[in-house]
Amino acid sequence: MNTSTIKAFTILELTVVIVIIFLLASISIPIYMKYQNKAKVTSYVLPIVKMCAYDSVRLCHEINISSSTTLLLNGLKNCESTIAPGGSSKININGSVTCDNGGNISDGTIIGRLEGVEEYKVLCYLNIKGIQCSVK
Repeated sequence: MNTSTIKAFTILELTVVIVIIFLLASISIPIYMKYQNKAKVTSYVLPIVKMCAYDSVRLCHEINISSSTTLLLNGLKNCESTIAPGGSSKININGSVTCDNGGNISDGTIIGRLEGVEEYKVLCYLNIKGIQCSVK
C-alpha cells in the first residue's frame, strides 16, 4: 500500500507570509527615503553652504567699515542658488552676517535647502568663534 502524501503550503500560510512582507516593506521604505534625502542634503547642500560661509568671512575681512554692519549674501559667488549635481533639484541659499569694525563676523546665519526636500536643511552659524554647520 502506497501512503505517500503531498506536502504543500496552504493558502492561509502563503497569505500570512505575503502580509508580513508587505508590512516590513511599508515600514522600511519611508525610513529609507528619509535617509536618502538626508544624504542628498549632506552631500550636495552642506559643502556649498560652507563655501558661502567662508565667502562671507572673506567679505567681512576685505571691506573697511567703521561700525557694525549687517550684510546680505547677494552677489557672493558661492551664495547664489544653484542646481544640485544631476540637475534634478535647485539648492536655495539665504541668510545674512553682521561684520564688526575689526573685519570679523560678530553674528550670522546661513540656511541652505534642497528643493523638494522639506524635512532637512543646512544651518551655518557664524560668530567670532568660527563657523558651525550642521544638517537639521
